[in-house]
Amino acid sequence: MKAFSKSERKILVSILSILIVLCSLAYLSHRNSTRVLASAEEVDHAQEVKYHIEQLLAVSVDLETGARGYVITGDERYLEPSNKAIADIFQHLDHLKVIANGNQLQLSRMNELEKLVDAEVSNSTRTIEIRRNKGLDEAVAYVSSGENKRLMDKIRGITNLMLQDEDMVLKNRKEENREFVKNFNLTFDLLLIKIAISIIAIFFVLKYYFKERRKSDELIRENNELLENIIDNTSSVIFIKDLAGKYIHVNNQFEKLFHVTKENIKGKTDHHIFPKDVADAVRHADLEVIKNKKLMEFEEDVPHSEKMHHYVTIKFPLFDDEHHVYAIGGIATDITERKRRSIKQ
Repeated sequence: MKAFSKSERKILVSILSILIVLCSLAYLSHRNSTRVLASAEEVDHAQEVKYHIEQLLAVSVDLETGARGYVITGDERYLEPSNKAIADIFQHLDHLKVIANGNQLQLSRMNELEKLVDAEVSNSTRTIEIRRNKGLDEAVAYVSSGENKRLMDKIRGITNLMLQDEDMVLKNRKEENREFVKNFNLTFDLLLIKIAISIIAIFFVLKYYFKERRKSDELIRENNELLENIIDNTSSVIFIKDLAGKYIHVNNQFEKLFHVTKENIKGKTDHHIFPKDVADAVRHADLEVIKNKKLMEFEEDVPHSEKMHHYVTIKFPLFDDEHHVYAIGGIATDITERKRRSIKQ
């Protein structure tokens, strides 16, 4: 695998740092938003508990008031609030048991409150029955015993304690909620600021990257031009072929000697430009280089300019990033005259 350049590493580290900070702020913002929602639910819960306690107390008063009104007047219409109160009072008690589940102190008080409510309902019912069956004097005497007042005083005492506890809980939860909202707003604002900074930072990072990339591309282009000039101005024949023997690139000397161009030679093999026996020999040498995966030297006879020329050819494999051979290169030097002189001598 190709290693990252220094500039690319800088860019990756910068972007990774930005992403880490953004993820951290997003996590904090999410956590605070969750706390805000949970705290708001707790505030609603405390308010609901308070509502049912207050309604239970109000219904208890309605129950007592209706019974007293009937005792004084004997009018059955005064019992309508009492009858409705009996149904409502137990409904509020049931709601309180459900929503206060987990608060042992409040549950304990509700159990006591339930006993007192049962006693108050029984006492009010007895008062009504005495007035209905025995008359006003007996009912007044029963009421004067103060039992109903004692029960109502206890109910008021317990409900007041429960309301005080819920007021304290509500106060604390509202303070927590305000703190959570404050923290959420802070982290959210920081997240927005960081996003804005990140966009600006990424802009400049990419600007720097593209600037360095242009420099790198320009340097590569200059180096390629330099290499191309060297290759094209040498007297040796230089070429590159793929593994199938098709030409990928040749230099000017190759074009000059074999009367081809760089464009039309691409994709062609030695069999397109040389006799079969010559092309087979050249191909055999290419395969040896591919097989051995190393630089090798060969002497090859190749025809051009209407006669056979003798070349010393250095062939070498070209490797990809995974060290697999993907092409072969060659540099061939014409030693025809030298060989002739050596033969004459």
